[in-house]
Amino acid sequence: MTRRRHTGGRGTWPERVHGRARRAAQAPGVRVVGAAVALLGTVSGCSQAAGTAAGPASTAAVPLTVTFSPSGPITSDFNPYSATSGLNALGASSMLYEPLLQYDALRPGAVQPWLATGYTWSDGGRTLTFALRHGVTWSDGRPFTSADVAFTFALLRTSPVLAGGTVITSVAAPTPWTVVLTFPTPAYAELPAIASMYQLPKHGWQGANPLTFTNPHPVGTGPYLLTSASSQGLVFDRNPHYWQPGLPKVPEIRFVVYDSVASANLALEHGQLQWTGEYIPEVQKQFVARDPAHNRYWSPTDGEAFLLTQDARYPFDITAVRQAISEAINRPAVVASGEEGLVPAATSPTGLALPLYRSFLAPQYASLTYHPDPGGAAALLASAGFHRTPGGTMLQPDGRPFDITMVAPSGWTDSLADYQVIAQQLSALGIHVAVNAVSLAEFVADVTEGTFDMVELPATGQPTVSPYYTYRFLLSSSYYQPIGHLALGNFERWSNPRTDTLLAQYAAAATPAARQVALDGLEQIMVDQVPVIPFAGAVAWGEYSTAHYVGWPSAANPYEVATPASPGNEVVVLHLRPR
Repeated sequence: MTRRRHTGGRGTWPERVHGRARRAAQAPGVRVVGAAVALLGTVSGCSQAAGTAAGPASTAAVPLTVTFSPSGPITSDFNPYSATSGLNALGASSMLYEPLLQYDALRPGAVQPWLATGYTWSDGGRTLTFALRHGVTWSDGRPFTSADVAFTFALLRTSPVLAGGTVITSVAAPTPWTVVLTFPTPAYAELPAIASMYQLPKHGWQGANPLTFTNPHPVGTGPYLLTSASSQGLVFDRNPHYWQPGLPKVPEIRFVVYDSVASANLALEHGQLQWTGEYIPEVQKQFVARDPAHNRYWSPTDGEAFLLTQDARYPFDITAVRQAISEAINRPAVVASGEEGLVPAATSPTGLALPLYRSFLAPQYASLTYHPDPGGAAALLASAGFHRTPGGTMLQPDGRPFDITMVAPSGWTDSLADYQVIAQQLSALGIHVAVNAVSLAEFVADVTEGTFDMVELPATGQPTVSPYYTYRFLLSSSYYQPIGHLALGNFERWSNPRTDTLLAQYAAAATPAARQVALDGLEQIMVDQVPVIPFAGAVAWGEYSTAHYVGWPSAANPYEVATPASPGNEVVVLHLRPR
């Protein structure tokens, strides 16, 4: 399971799902209107463009050919806030768009100045002032100023869906290099979401609906320009106006569409791709051994994956039912089979990704771990009025069989394998689990609209500052939408006043100690009420070749994860240089 951080414009959940780098055979994106050059075809059609032996003679001229995750044909939409964007489908938003600050996926709290050089809080956390970087221009040559940043933040005030609970009272730009935001209450916790928003040019977006505008002529501050696009991929060339001197050193990047992980993996194994983020069975044999001098992989665990039940619908709105499902699942057995043991099983019922967030773990839960208990699960169901027939079928209190349907995209073979093992384990309780493979579009619609029984999902698209952001994304009622309506978080539709109180308490806390008190309460809700079911570690899969470019992240140089998706792929690309 892979991840992508979820913070405002740094990629809504659909972007992470589209590009979650599945080992299958984690809202904002990009479409190009009018660029109909189909120079990125199917797997066989991409071999020349992928820097193989038949590619350009000059190493420096070899395009960096990338695929994040199989998506199938992409759409012509280059809006970084669009849930259906082709740019997001390929994980390429950060080639064009940038945030004020960059957060490190592997070091909680680590931050890099980006379009902003710094920030200050005042008025007890109700006022946030950003100092902007001088000398930045948009890719069309116009200057980047506070007017653009103020315009971008104003979108939050007009779009509650994008705001995700962030409430901004006012936005001001007192100087060309200063932006001041005010909030109705202390908003310390909002910084990562706000600072991570992709910034937009006022001159290209004024009057546009941020959720529906297709942005046919994308302009950004990022290191690349979108020069060609088709349903089969995107081509980016260096932005001559980029603000970091001498960067990027990779002259051209091609994000290629594949229909399945199998075809993407085959292309990688045969040198037709240089960078991907897929689960590769027997990766040492199938990838590294084919070119041991250059082929590398690095896949650290940087988050948690969850099973989401539809908590707004019977019978998953019953705490004992969610508890029973959790207790019945043998997590190590699931990941050993479905994930070939390459993903760790979740260990903490708090939902904290360990060891990443160990420093945030409440002392009372430090030794609390999962132990599968089918007998305990059966007792929990019995306490809720469920009972088994002589033939072994589990019946709900109204006499109907307790059946669960789990869905996953047909290309996510690891998820489907996980589901099969979970189905076997729940069948021991008399629960029948149907496993359905659907299109990626159907899956995204099911999850965002809440029309599912139970799904597997990484919720790691959060900034690695604190587990608060994962809890908020998963549990905050600010994301709550009725079933059938689009939601960009809280897909299980959890609604709990105590949860919201604790989230607000954390957001208003000015000290680490006060924030930890709120986290302790949220961890208790996770343990006692199981609003979502921690399932496995979320791994940032990354495979790459050093044949043409060096400077990749690795265990020895962990400056970012090696997954080729926004926003971290921009940081990686800016580290790369021709071999």
